[in-house]
Amino acid sequence: MDSPSSYSSRILLCAYACSPDRGSEESVGWDTALQLANRGHEVVVLTRSSEKALSEDKFRDLNVEHRPTFESCDLPGPVQSFFSKIGKIGVDFGYLTWLLKARGVALRLHVGHSFTSSQHVTYARYWMPSPLSALPIPFVWGPVGGGESVPSAFNDVFSFKGSLFEVVRNVMRRMGEFSLLTRKNALTSHIALANTPETASRMKKMGADNVQIMNAAALSSSDLEYLAGPTNRSQQVTFASIGRLLEWKGFQLGLEAFARAELSDAKYLIVGSGSFKKRLVRLASDLGINEQVEFIEQIPRKDMFSLMKTSHALVHPSLHESGGYVCLEMMAAGNPVLCLDTGGPSLFVDSTCGFVAPIDSKENAIAFLAHGMTLIASDSTLCDKLGAVGRQRVTEFFSMTVKSDELSRIHRGLV
Repeated sequence: MDSPSSYSSRILLCAYACSPDRGSEESVGWDTALQLANRGHEVVVLTRSSEKALSEDKFRDLNVEHRPTFESCDLPGPVQSFFSKIGKIGVDFGYLTWLLKARGVALRLHVGHSFTSSQHVTYARYWMPSPLSALPIPFVWGPVGGGESVPSAFNDVFSFKGSLFEVVRNVMRRMGEFSLLTRKNALTSHIALANTPETASRMKKMGADNVQIMNAAALSSSDLEYLAGPTNRSQQVTFASIGRLLEWKGFQLGLEAFARAELSDAKYLIVGSGSFKKRLVRLASDLGINEQVEFIEQIPRKDMFSLMKTSHALVHPSLHESGGYVCLEMMAAGNPVLCLDTGGPSLFVDSTCGFVAPIDSKENAIAFLAHGMTLIASDSTLCDKLGAVGRQRVTEFFSMTVKSDELSRIHRGLV
């Protein structure tokens, strides 16, 4: 490896999640570190011991000239165990506690490396502090998300438990916005990268001056290569919803749209696990489509890619989502996506590669999704046309290569 003086810049990345080959947000830290190192930057990644071990093991199998260095910060075992036992809120509080502890580690690392810039890249919520804001160097905040809210016309889709989750989420976001440590992110950032316009608006209100839209979601070259090639759609028209089975994912809207479309020869796959599964199973039965709907537990990523290649379209009516990797993956597989006009998916998908439903009312959204399903089921060439444009769109705008070129340019500019 070159000596530090030979690098154009020395970057400290904060990447709580940094797992190779796992996809989605879990791989963002890994992909960003690898790509920036490949572009001639010295990269040090602040992460957890478990992620450090996975990343270093992966690098032993790769023949690359420049490799990031991984440094770890961990919570005490009993503390981490406690947070992991109390669900989603525990995960958030555990992450917040880790961020606070990581401030001291980041300062010590800066003393040893004299970084030229820093970037917070994973589990990046705009309403949580970053340990990197404590460093006296240019700070890239993000890409971050979390500013997306449930469209007001859809508040009645939630159960009491789901509504309570949204209330708690909103309270936590507002508390975070008024935290002095979190506001320091905005005030010290040289560039603030937002996943969506909704998050960008919240960041500006917190005091960030230079806010740009750059979604964290992007596909690696290996994923694009794996998903390339001709589609292998099944003879039976097949729609798929893939992800955690949670109320805000909106899969209940997909089921209602499928029932309204009355596609007696079509099939609907719901892939994933989560607390909302029982409700979805009951809804499919109530709608009279349970014979056409198949629930599949979470499957390995490569198997999921194979399933995408045999499907006709992805149904992803998420109600507040910063990213939406599964949309990009289905587009890269050569198939259209049906989503709502909100959050990350609405940045990825447009009328040239899918169907983006309006959010003025629940009724209009369901009707629009049903119409899209009907068109896809009745016109086999439509899938090919929309899928080809979607695949090109991912390559041109949402690949790790394109994203990393821009991040590299940003860091060189900060030097």
